Amino acid sequence: MSEIHPTFLIIIFIAFWAVASCLISILGGWFKMATRFPMKENIGRRIQSYSWKSLKFNYFTSYGSCVNIMITEGGIILKTSFIFSILHNPIFIPWGSISDLTFKNGLIKRAIIKVGNNRLVVYGKVAKIVNDLFFSQK
Repeated sequence: MSEIHPTFLIIIFIAFWAVASCLISILGGWFKMATRFPMKENIGRRIQSYSWKSLKFNYFTSYGSCVNIMITEGGIILKTSFIFSILHNPIFIPWGSISDLTFKNGLIKRAIIKVGNNRLVVYGKVAKIVNDLFFSQK
């Protein structure tokens, strides 16, 4: 019986990772939202950046500690970390595109953001600043 070469296993792992990342993006809604809200040049002054944050995307996709979130005067920028970047282009959500925002101030602060048919949930300090800036825009 022949042994499997370690290089082959690495290639299989990378291929599996790429396919999984693509499926999560397409089925979870990130790909469609990134097409609708692509990254823009004129995003306004950066207010705050948060690295390695968690994000719930729609009802069944969670990005645990792998999303970088930037809050700007113009809106919210979402970028996944490099290892999840396949079919996960950056998203720029202008403040005016947010149709509803609900802030929950319990044990874990969270902001439920409604953008079109998408539902995003951010947590902690990100939730607080998104809530404050969203309602200051109105």
